[in-house]
Amino acid sequence: MDKRGLLKKIDSLPPAPSWQCHTVQGNGDVPDYNGECQMEELFVWCRNPVDCVKELIGNPAFKEAMNYAPEKVFTDSSEADQVFNEMWTGEWWWDLQEKLPEGATIAPIILASDKTQLSQFSGNKQVWPVYLTIGNIDKAIRRHQPSKQAMVLLGYLPVTKLECLSPESRKERAYRLFHYCMSLIVEPLIATGKDGVYMTCSDSQIHLVFAILAAYIADYPEQCSVAAICENLCPICTVLPDDRYAPTRNPSTILKALRSSETGMPLPAFKNLHLRPIPQPFWATLPHTNIFECFTPDLLHQLHKGVFKDHMVNWCVKMAGKGGAQEVDERFKCLPDHPALGHFKKGISTISQWTGRKHKEMEHVFASLIFGAVLPDVAAVARATIDFIYYASFPSHPTETLRRLQDSLQTFHEHKAVFIKAGIRKHFRIPKIHIMEHYAHLIQAKGSADGFNTEMSERLHIDCAKEGYRASNKKNYMQQMIQYLWRQESIHKFTAFLAWTNATRPVINRSDDEDSDSSTESETSGMEEPVEPISCVPGTRWHIPKQAPMPGTSLQDLIENHGALDIVAALGMYLHQYVPHCQITPSKFDRIDVYTRLYIDLQSPQCLDDDIQKDIIRACPASHSPWKKYLVPAHFDTALIHDTRDAEDIGLKGYRAARIRAILCLPHWFECSDTLAYIERFTNFTLPVEPLRMSQVSYSMRHNRKYGEIVRMNSITRSCHLTPKFGSAKHRNQTWTSENVLDECPTFFLNSQLSY
Repeated sequence: MDKRGLLKKIDSLPPAPSWQCHTVQGNGDVPDYNGECQMEELFVWCRNPVDCVKELIGNPAFKEAMNYAPEKVFTDSSEADQVFNEMWTGEWWWDLQEKLPEGATIAPIILASDKTQLSQFSGNKQVWPVYLTIGNIDKAIRRHQPSKQAMVLLGYLPVTKLECLSPESRKERAYRLFHYCMSLIVEPLIATGKDGVYMTCSDSQIHLVFAILAAYIADYPEQCSVAAICENLCPICTVLPDDRYAPTRNPSTILKALRSSETGMPLPAFKNLHLRPIPQPFWATLPHTNIFECFTPDLLHQLHKGVFKDHMVNWCVKMAGKGGAQEVDERFKCLPDHPALGHFKKGISTISQWTGRKHKEMEHVFASLIFGAVLPDVAAVARATIDFIYYASFPSHPTETLRRLQDSLQTFHEHKAVFIKAGIRKHFRIPKIHIMEHYAHLIQAKGSADGFNTEMSERLHIDCAKEGYRASNKKNYMQQMIQYLWRQESIHKFTAFLAWTNATRPVINRSDDEDSDSSTESETSGMEEPVEPISCVPGTRWHIPKQAPMPGTSLQDLIENHGALDIVAALGMYLHQYVPHCQITPSKFDRIDVYTRLYIDLQSPQCLDDDIQKDIIRACPASHSPWKKYLVPAHFDTALIHDTRDAEDIGLKGYRAARIRAILCLPHWFECSDTLAYIERFTNFTLPVEPLRMSQVSYSMRHNRKYGEIVRMNSITRSCHLTPKFGSAKHRNQTWTSENVLDECPTFFLNSQLSY
């Protein structure tokens, strides 16, 4: 089959929702060569949002991840502590459900829009996609599995420079153009929101569905455009510059003020509320929609990039004094690495292109890193800011985490004056900082913030914009992009249908037991063999490779290359205590199997679902890699180990930090089948050091040597990250590097911000 025949086959598949093109005529005020005003013809490509909702809510692939009614979730049977995670657990859904007819099903529309660049090096070609999803679908599907297409492309807004207009009027007309084009896209939602539409849903039932705009995901400038307000203001409330709190904006008051601007005699509210002259915003006619309550937390642009990177990091570097940037760089360079963290080998001042991932990696270590280089109040602000970001990123919020979220914000405000006293800031009238005041309310209303992150639209730009552009001939590319995407959706829809039919097809049990046994054996033969724990921690499993990477390694090699100085004596003590019937005394000439990695499956900290986090602990000596010309440094990671029987699931009681020097299995003649680890213990955790609120540890010493011992592998709970206690810039040890700091530094902080 040739290419044309293949495309015909694809075009014959059951289609996705069809596209339509609206033509918008733009009248300018700049005369052309004939003295007449120039005009510009623009095109709005879009699909019917009601058809998209039918496609999503009726998709049988989402049957197990679909919800049709609000729910209230509590931490226990007393129903005293409510939990907010999915959109249907929020108060907004409950409040709206009471206003609709009995038996009505709400389909909360979530829109997202964001401009993106198509051409990389030349051409300056941009596209402005608008995406749609519904809050009935589990947020884990919407956000973390873009391949399932739970968020679909709704349309493209026109991107134009409006050269037919004079520079003075371009900005105002651009805002009006945005709202007019959006009104064309969302117009079918008006009737659906008022009267509802019967739809066949994924549960094979027919529901009366009311599709209502519930959330609009956008960065801050676009939020201001949607709200029809000037920038540097809050798009949610009417707060004054020096205040923290104010009532939410009233849509009726805003609409009256906007419409009065068209008469030439605007109401006082138009000026007082700093509105833009947009007489008919697109959300004005949408039923049951308060656009100012539709704006959602933006973890990426507001917190990671805005509050943390653009503000907090810069302020702290300046507070570090002259040469503060170099001091911070040096501290980043000599931090011990961790498998779950990125290492800034050259510091942070030389990074030219930041990503959300780099912001998050810096947040994990920043508070402990600057401690000692800045005033205690500055460290308190940095710690509170990162705590707020962590709490806001939680996938589920009981009342306790929302209270801690507010406490972190309160701590920030209590200590922020230190920047004004130092002359770093004159005020804190920063919209992204103010919007943090709304996070707790927004989470209670619409669910956790991770379900509305702008990272979703950033990821979709690849599939719904950039790949389509690359598949075009770069001329009149918009129509080619749409055709490409339409065909891709048809293929995906047919593929999903085949997967669904295979999943629902009845399984025929084989009567041939031998075939069944051999099949099972072949499927499991290539998997890593789990090492079962002796004292099991719920949700935790340990794994090592089936074949040891370093078989037949002598104990002398472990002493020389792993730094396991007392392994012979420690192994003898372990055998004497736990394998008393063993008559063999270990010596440095004994050979054992050594592993370089330990894998631990950890359950989600909040135990919300079956998601498993893979934790890695390394015990690798320095080596020459065959494909690298330089020496690969050694990695002996730190971990938390069970120290006493009263260890708790939450907190540090009963645990100690330890450095893993070797992971090993003994030969059969030692009569010990356990997988063991040689560790160097640290002292008990101290009380948290204020204002950092992290515990300190040092190496446990015996006879002026680091105390080493042998423990069972299942005593290791999880990896941890120890950051050196740098102290002031004057007293920081200049010889520390990332490779030797765990050996040379006398005191460490247990990094409690390693993970969310």
